[in-house]
Amino acid sequence: MRWVRSTSVFLSLLIMTIGSTFIYSSISGANQFEDISENPEMPKVYRVRNGVRKEISSNSNKSDIMEMLPSWKGCSRNLSSTDTYRFECADCSVTFTLSEGAENGGHSNSTHTGSRPLGQLLTHLEGVPYTIVNGALELTYEAADTAGEVTLNVHWTLPHPPYSVSQDITIYAYVPDLLNMTGNSSLITWNNINSHPGDGYYMTELAGEALLDALSTYKWHAENVLSIPPGSIVIPNSEGASLKYGGLFDIFKNYTHTHCTHRLGDDVDIGMALFNSSSYKADLLNTLDAALVAFDYSYPKASESPDASPAEQAVTGYHWHAHFE
Repeated sequence: MRWVRSTSVFLSLLIMTIGSTFIYSSISGANQFEDISENPEMPKVYRVRNGVRKEISSNSNKSDIMEMLPSWKGCSRNLSSTDTYRFECADCSVTFTLSEGAENGGHSNSTHTGSRPLGQLLTHLEGVPYTIVNGALELTYEAADTAGEVTLNVHWTLPHPPYSVSQDITIYAYVPDLLNMTGNSSLITWNNINSHPGDGYYMTELAGEALLDALSTYKWHAENVLSIPPGSIVIPNSEGASLKYGGLFDIFKNYTHTHCTHRLGDDVDIGMALFNSSSYKADLLNTLDAALVAFDYSYPKASESPDASPAEQAVTGYHWHAHFE
C-alpha cells in the first residue's frame, strides 16, 4: 500500500528546510589596536568562501552565519566542513591555538569522557609562530563532527612599534533550525536519552512533518481500514532523533561514532517493544512500514529495519532506524 502527499506542499517545505552545517565567526578585542597610532596598517582578518572575502570585525554577530556543505552524513565524514581565514598585516607574525568555546553543542564535560573535539587546522600547526609573507597568510580550519563553539586564538606580533596582542575568533558549527518534536504526543512519544538528558528529539521541519504525516496515516488506516479499536492502536515510541544542534550523537558519552547518522535531523529510531506486546502486531507494523515508506522514509541499516532477522533484532535491541530521503 502507498500514500502520496501533495506535491505543492512537499516543494514548499523543501525550499524552507534543507538541513545544512553552518559556521559562525566573530572577533573580540579588535579595539586593542586603536591606540597604536604609529602603525598605519592595522591587522585585518577576512573569512574567505567561494572566492568572496568578508571582513570579520568586533561588530560581527550571528547575522554573519553563512551556509556550508554538510559533513555530518552517515558514520564517517563524506564532505569536509572548512572555513578559510585570511590574515593581512605587513611584517607581522601570528600564532594559532584552538580551545573549547562556551556552547558545547549538547555535550557536557561533566557527563562526557574526554575532551570535546575541536576540529583541526589543515594548513598550519598550533602553537607555531608564522611570519606573514607579502602581507597575507591564509589559514584553513576543518570543523569537528561535534556541534558547538570552538575558539581560534590568534596571537599577533607587530613590529612597528614592537607590540603583541591576542584576538579570538569564535567558530560555531551546528545544524540550524532543528525543531523539538516532543509536542506531538498524540502520534508519537519520545524516550528520554540517558546520554543527553532533555535532548535527542530534534528534526528538520521537512523530516518532522513527513514523520507526523506518516504516523497520522498509520493511525487512520489502522482504525478505519483495519477496524482496530482505537485503544489498541500502538502509539509509536521513539528512541532518538538528533541533538538540538545536530552533529555527533554519542550515546556512550565519549565522542565516538556509536550512534551512526542522527546528525542532520533526518533520522529517527522507532522502538518495537510496545508493538511486541500487541495482539495486532503484524497488522500495525505492516501499516506503519507502508506509511513511512509512502512519506519518503527508508531503512538504511538492514539490522534496524522491518526485514531484520531475529538474530539481528537480538543484537540491536530492535528498533527501526528510519531515514528521511
